[in-house]
Amino acid sequence: MDDLTNLFIKKISTLEDTISKGADITAIKDEVIKLRNWLASDRFIQQHKTCQAFLTYLWRHDGRYKARRGFVSFIKCKLGFADINVTEATIDGQKVRFEKYLPWSLSYGSCSQKKHQRFLNDLKQYALDKYHVDFDGWLNEYSAFPELV
Repeated sequence: MDDLTNLFIKKISTLEDTISKGADITAIKDEVIKLRNWLASDRFIQQHKTCQAFLTYLWRHDGRYKARRGFVSFIKCKLGFADINVTEATIDGQKVRFEKYLPWSLSYGSCSQKKHQRFLNDLKQYALDKYHVDFDGWLNEYSAFPELV
């Protein structure tokens, strides 16, 4: 089966699980809306998978983060793919500025193709500048040996 069929089956299974657990009509409706939004998304599945694989490669290449999740959050914030809440306070007479980063989601329901493309372009440039990793060279290797990610 192709990737789209597998993903669709997974989404339908989630809906079936929700129904079989005796969920109320609101929970079922929410799952149907998620499914509809996913189906209507303008996102490219292969690009999404490639971006995720590239993030995994960079995480392993970086080596400073125990968890991939923390690395991806750092990258999102570094690339401006996040909201920033700024608060200021005075502590011991010193003005202190606090910044709380709230990374945006790359998931289908939350991120348009245009936004994802912008993130991926910024990620490619960051990878080249910071890690000296050329995306196109990496992609050639990944395409030939995807299991090596």
